[in-house]
Amino acid sequence: MTDTYRVIERDGCHADYLLHKYFVNDFRTGYVEVGRNKTCLPIKYLKFKDQIRDFAIRNEDVWVISHPETGTIWLQEMVWCILHNLDFQKAKAPLQERVPFLEYSILYDFENINLQNNMEIPADTLKSVTYVSKKKGSRCIKTHLPWELLPSAIQTRKSKSKILYICRNPKDTCVSYYHHCRLVEGFTGSFEDFCELFMAGRVSFSPYLKHIKEFWERRNEPNILFLKYEDLKTNLRGEIKKVSQFLEKDLSPEQVEILARHLSCENMRSNPSVNYEDVLNMNEKRTSVADAYAGHELIMNGAVGSYKSQMNPELIMKFDNWINQTMENIPLHF
Repeated sequence: MTDTYRVIERDGCHADYLLHKYFVNDFRTGYVEVGRNKTCLPIKYLKFKDQIRDFAIRNEDVWVISHPETGTIWLQEMVWCILHNLDFQKAKAPLQERVPFLEYSILYDFENINLQNNMEIPADTLKSVTYVSKKKGSRCIKTHLPWELLPSAIQTRKSKSKILYICRNPKDTCVSYYHHCRLVEGFTGSFEDFCELFMAGRVSFSPYLKHIKEFWERRNEPNILFLKYEDLKTNLRGEIKKVSQFLEKDLSPEQVEILARHLSCENMRSNPSVNYEDVLNMNEKRTSVADAYAGHELIMNGAVGSYKSQMNPELIMKFDNWINQTMENIPLHF
């Protein structure tokens, strides 16, 4: 795990300027680029990087790993339900408690949010790495970190814990991430500004295509399952079977059908345990994001190819050229 990093200054390239103009606020005061892929992360990552590097892995742990807005919540819920024998009663507990987010604490200055808004911030948010480390028994853990920034025990193969990685069409990911950032990260720029940042690797956890490549190159390792969002959309039942086999859990045809209904888009959007109503409520109290986006849903329709209604032909061509150049010699199609 690399310790090399550089603080991203406002007076760098145009994307750096846009990052500071539209993404820096009272609750996120700056950004750093980390490692050989120059992953863009909130500057608070520096406070937790050693804890993340040294995080103690258990062989029975299961990891759900992704770049933001690629179907993470969907996969988290699927994996947890399979691991817990479709116990929908226990699944009423918030997803963040069932599948905690390892690096949640790096996202915002939560202490400042607490002071300014007189809000009680839970331990899984303020000290997320410690919270996950103290969780008893087998754990299902979420992270958006790229391969090179994962705990060292994973990178060095000292742990045989299972990893499920999900990716999505970069254009759809960008559109979804734009709406997400408007809703909960205080982004105030235009869609075109966001697209420039996305392709420049100047949104949190990007560069996206390098994020994908690191896991694609390891897709044949026995403890890694590489998934695509589009496959879940077109063949949810088949993907449930694939995931259950990977997790060494037998599901009957009836159980597959029951879980598929539970994971339907309509149910996911209306399910209070997975739609992060508490996160939205917290953000509506923050003046930096309490704008016209307040009241919107975090889980959107997620249709495949939705970018076509958001991007003009010129922008689509720009994305396609970027994808083709970056993913050259990688036969991955969305």
